[in-house]
Amino acid sequence: MSVSRQADVLVIGGGIVGLCVAWAAAPAHSVAVLEQARVGHDRGSSSGDARMRVLAAYPDDSYIERGLAAGDDWAAAGQACGLPLLTVTGCLSWGDGQEDLRRGLERPGLAHETWTQRDVDRAYPGVRLPAGVAAIHQADGAVIHAARAVEAFARQAQARGAVLQEGITVTSIDPGEHLVRVATSAGEWACGQAVVCAGPWSRRLLATAGITIAVTTTSQTICYFPRSGPPPPGLIEYGDPDPYSLWSPDHGLKAALHAPGPQAEPDDQLAPDARAGKLVAQWVGERFGRSAGSARPRLATCRYTTTADERFQITRHGRVIVVSACSGHGFQYAPDTGRRAAALL
Repeated sequence: MSVSRQADVLVIGGGIVGLCVAWAAAPAHSVAVLEQARVGHDRGSSSGDARMRVLAAYPDDSYIERGLAAGDDWAAAGQACGLPLLTVTGCLSWGDGQEDLRRGLERPGLAHETWTQRDVDRAYPGVRLPAGVAAIHQADGAVIHAARAVEAFARQAQARGAVLQEGITVTSIDPGEHLVRVATSAGEWACGQAVVCAGPWSRRLLATAGITIAVTTTSQTICYFPRSGPPPPGLIEYGDPDPYSLWSPDHGLKAALHAPGPQAEPDDQLAPDARAGKLVAQWVGERFGRSAGSARPRLATCRYTTTADERFQITRHGRVIVVSACSGHGFQYAPDTGRRAAALL
């Protein structure tokens, strides 16, 4: 097959992570992004209107550092596109690992408070903690306008010189000594380096290059509840099945379980899990009142691509860089992930 196009760096996957890699790499390299569908499509892990941004979400100082770094980029990207990408709502969290999270915030001196129900009543009327629970309140917890963010980083990557090719499916990756040859539905590309950010499709694509990554793809059920009034805080209850909720600009309230759902192949047609939906609705009723939980939610699905320890993979394998930064919490760190991947080029 003849080579149809060339680039210094070929980014495979146009979700939020791939776009942030292209954005970060474009000032120093000629970059092309290949996306099998359209940017923002609903078959991967970057679709929807809302994602949570919470600095202390995992008991690991490196994630707090990454979250702080990404926050500056979210703000700058919003200014560049003329629309804010973050809406501050605050966040309340409780449950397993609470003290680890608290210490994680204390080490760099990040603002947080311990709130009882009385404190919650003053700031967020109608939000209910479990009986006897004290929660960590992070005032800077926010919602990322996800679809807007994907579009913003696509435009900024292009403004920096990256070429975005939609509707092109990559079928194999052949890394050589001097070039990487990438077979696609629109002919072959040649590049100096390839960055694979294909989420659920990464494992299959990397296998064609002789690279194995230990990730699992699952189908997650998302519930959207109608809700009016001011944006509610993000809520996270740590401990299986890890329910959480956040403001949804388009729908009112978004809620789900972070616990992995059933395994799914990347091209499977996903269907919502009725049991998961029922558990989420019960939890929403307990946190926001019976009327909220009894409202019929709109069910949707998304994909998690998860490592065993839920840590990100950003690794070099010769001329191929693997970026598997999902695990259900990768969106909020995407700008920093893009910079880290670009630093390996």
